[in-house]
Amino acid sequence: PAPAPAPAPAPAASTSASSGQAERSANKVGDDDGSTSNRLKAIEQELDDLVLRYEAAEALRSKAWLTIISPTEQDVWFAGHEGILSWESKGVVRSLSVQIGTYVGSYVSSWQTLCRSIPDTGEVTLKLPSNTPNGWYSLRVTGA
Repeated sequence: PAPAPAPAPAPAASTSASSGQAERSANKVGDDDGSTSNRLKAIEQELDDLVLRYEAAEALRSKAWLTIISPTEQDVWFAGHEGILSWESKGVVRSLSVQIGTYVGSYVSSWQTLCRSIPDTGEVTLKLPSNTPNGWYSLRVTGA
């Protein structure tokens, strides 16, 4: 008996009759409503929080301490403002992270990382994001 003919391979691209260019269809990746991006941002924030908690636990274990010298409660910074954050520290503080927190009533409702992996030099120049809305904020500095 004669062997059966081999099946034809599936075309990888089609050629347009008018332009002679190859076209390829693409699979849809992601979603239209941005929920994947929102989920990734939430996971990133959760990871940032875990890293800060770990760094704080390590600092406690080493009996390290840190005190913010400036800015003080009387200082007023505005969106886009650049100012100096200074501190004193003692103990094993390898690097620092700085976060800004939004006050809602008498507590801070959320924290946003301004910078991380800062060497413990006693001061750093910070620039508030230009889209920071008016309000009351707190700075949090954590070390490891």
